Amino acid sequence: MFTILHISDLHRSPDDPISNTVLLSSLTADHAKYRDENPACPSPNAIIVSGDIVQGVRLGTPNAAEQIADQYRVATEFLDSLTKLFLDGDRSRIVIVPGNHDVDWNMARAAIGPPSDPEILQNLSRSSFSPRSPLRWSWSDLSVYTIVDRDAYELRLKAFRDFYDSFYASADRRLRQTPYGYWDLFELHDGRIAVAGFNSCANNDCFRLCGQIPDDAVAGAHLTIDRECSGAELLMAVWHHSIEGGPDADDYMDLGTIHRMIGGGFRLGLHGHQHRAQISSRYVRLPEAEQMAVVSAGSLCAGPVELPTGVNRQYNVIVLNEDLSRARVHIREMAVETVFGPAMRAELGGTGFVDLSWDDDGFRARAVRAKRARREAAVLGAERAWKAGEPALAKQVLSTVDAAEEPYARSLLLRVLQDDQDYEGIENAISVPADINELTVLVEARITSGRFAAARQALADWSNVLGLPQPQRNDLDARITAAESMAQS
Repeated sequence: MFTILHISDLHRSPDDPISNTVLLSSLTADHAKYRDENPACPSPNAIIVSGDIVQGVRLGTPNAAEQIADQYRVATEFLDSLTKLFLDGDRSRIVIVPGNHDVDWNMARAAIGPPSDPEILQNLSRSSFSPRSPLRWSWSDLSVYTIVDRDAYELRLKAFRDFYDSFYASADRRLRQTPYGYWDLFELHDGRIAVAGFNSCANNDCFRLCGQIPDDAVAGAHLTIDRECSGAELLMAVWHHSIEGGPDADDYMDLGTIHRMIGGGFRLGLHGHQHRAQISSRYVRLPEAEQMAVVSAGSLCAGPVELPTGVNRQYNVIVLNEDLSRARVHIREMAVETVFGPAMRAELGGTGFVDLSWDDDGFRARAVRAKRARREAAVLGAERAWKAGEPALAKQVLSTVDAAEEPYARSLLLRVLQDDQDYEGIENAISVPADINELTVLVEARITSGRFAAARQALADWSNVLGLPQPQRNDLDARITAAESMAQS
């Protein structure tokens, strides 16, 4: 099993602030509980943070940059402590993406002004305000604006990027994308899971609240995973915005983005934003039905004003099964003061957990390819270690490979053991010789280690079974006799 602590919406509400100390105490106490509950949750192996790291500040706030920097300092201290508590300080196992609260509205507003071309105002239509359009509509003064400085506009996430770069500066991450733009990649579970962290705040600012992940970001992440993560069985996507909303809502992300993710092989998606836990499956036919399980985490830190009616602070513990085709999502809720426990909600079936599966043909085919790729990579790595004079490392790597599925691994292991004069290892590897060569290696090992009776026994047991030619058997018999005579003289 592999367990993920999924938290989201860490912004601290001014009307109901919660300190790092209280948060860490609450999460630690709940960790002690859910490990012993029925059903139990193992300790987390990774942490996912699906956006809204800070609260941000309102337009026109004096010293906005300083206030935001201070909020990120608090968030960094919390995430650093959380990583030390659950992941032994390994920041490569925590995935962070930005949310709409991480967008600096003041910096965005400074890059937006009135259109310079009067004809724009004369030809306005609904399509003029598409997600990719630079135009903005302000209800407060019933005016049209546009992005007048694109470079300055892109700085609206500078504080988040500074925090992100600093947080991961010392992390050992093979797939890190530099500089961080609209996607980044992580490897979890010894490469069995590849995670794409998406920035769903493209074109998101003080006038436009909808979520958007550029098509190129989804495509780029897919292509890089395909090229660099051949051993990944499960592809996960993380973003911030919701993927559905009411007719009056304007702050969710287009479901078409999810369809593109499914087409790229992503099977588990995690997000936040809506401040309540929600779990669903999304499908696309290509031509068979392929699916993605989509899990939303409630807000870890929002106050009563920002939470939906009847919902408290929440987070998820996601337990993946061994073959990564299913998961049980445990929803944890702060129902009493600052004490978390299972969220026994009617909309979630009346229990504190929900079971999910994405075991479709596409997932199974990828899992088969990934396992084969990992075996091949392990054998190649072991061969390199052997040739570099590191037999111990070669043996360690080969011990993880099933020889029945990768026959060359067994023959390579025998060569490594022979070169290293590891006779005990040879005995363990060849409990049942598979062919004449393995029988010969076993007999030779027993001769060299002075186990002459055992060498003769191996010949007696396996010569006829494996069809050992009589001349070769006679030669081995003679070698046993000669070695035994020399040992006795």
